[in-house]
Amino acid sequence: MDSGIIEDTAPVHWLLDQQETMEFLAKLYPDSRLLPSNAAFDAAPTMEDIISNMQSTQHWVKDRWAYFLDLTSSELLEERIAEFFNGVIQHVPHSHMCMRQWTGKAANNPVTGFSGAIRKPDLLLCEEGIISKRVSQKEKFDARTDIYSLGEVKQKYSEDHKKESYIELAGKVAFLLEAQDGRCAVPGIQLLGSSIILTLFDRGGSISTYPLDIHLFPEQFLRI
Repeated sequence: MDSGIIEDTAPVHWLLDQQETMEFLAKLYPDSRLLPSNAAFDAAPTMEDIISNMQSTQHWVKDRWAYFLDLTSSELLEERIAEFFNGVIQHVPHSHMCMRQWTGKAANNPVTGFSGAIRKPDLLLCEEGIISKRVSQKEKFDARTDIYSLGEVKQKYSEDHKKESYIELAGKVAFLLEAQDGRCAVPGIQLLGSSIILTLFDRGGSISTYPLDIHLFPEQFLRI
C-alpha cells in the first residue's frame, strides 16, 4: 500500500454511521430521481415496488438476492460480480435508459492511465458500447475516456479488508481524476462479501457510507 495515500486521505475521509447512511442515500438518490413513472405501475414506483417486481422475476427470493454468487470461489470473480450487478439493474423499470454497465474485464488487463496503480481495478463502470468494443478488439480500457466509476471486491468483510480496499480504490480514483482533468468527483464502491460501501470522492476528500449487507438492506443496495 502507498503510505502517502493513507496519510493524505485519512484527514479528509468522512465515515457515516448506519442512520446517516440511510438518510444520505435517500437524499442523494430519492425514488423520484431513480424511478420515473412507468406504465407497469399505477403511480411512480417506489423501491418497495421494485423489490416486489424482483420477487415476481425470482431475483429476490426468501429475503435474498437469488443470483448473488458464492464469493469463496475466486475464479472469474470480478466478471461474475459485474454480471450480477448488471442483471439487477436490467430488472428495474426504465433500466433500458441506463447505457452504462459494470465489467470485470479490466481485473486482469492493464488500463491506460493506471500504470502506477498497485493493483488493476476489479470493476469498471463504462458505456455498454465501450465495453463490447474494448473486449472484441482486445484493447485496453482508457482512463481518459472510458471510466465513470470503479469498484473493489473482497471475498469477505473485515475491518482490514475495508481499509485495504478503500486505499486501493482511493489510489485508482486519484489516477482517474488525473486522467480526466475536467472531472470534479468520482463515485466508487467496495463489495466485501455481501456488504457494500459507496464512497464519493472529490479533489478535496471523500465520504463513505456505512457497510450495508445487500440482503438485509435491498432498497439501499438498489440506490447504490
